[in-house]
Amino acid sequence: KLLSVQIGEQGDFFALIDAIGAGAGQKAISELKELLAERDAISLFFGLVGHFRVLLQAREIVEAGGGENDIAKRVGMHPFRAKKLAGQARRFDLPMLETIYQRLLEDDLKIKTGLVEPNLALEAFIASLGVSSDA
Repeated sequence: KLLSVQIGEQGDFFALIDAIGAGAGQKAISELKELLAERDAISLFFGLVGHFRVLLQAREIVEAGGGENDIAKRVGMHPFRAKKLAGQARRFDLPMLETIYQRLLEDDLKIKTGLVEPNLALEAFIASLGVSSDA
């Protein structure tokens, strides 16, 4: 339920997150541009925040020994999405997800207070992850 707006309706958040997780900078930027062509930056940014929030929850469930069914039940999503999310959660360690989510919350505050434009926040976020430019 939490991901119904963020995934599947526009663009492919999973492809963007997979590219980030793989350290594939060019692919991540390409996916970001594709998503930005379909959505406004503010909507995309907050969708990304929501996706990483659920990804962090999924990783915590996986670390506690849970599986896809546990993720589906606890997060309230379709089992197919929970399966994709579980696979993705395994590509990130918990400290990395916590760092990413904290960065997004900081950017959220900057956007809401007018210190940064959403497009710039998205691009800077991907750059801050240290993904390589050759993917």
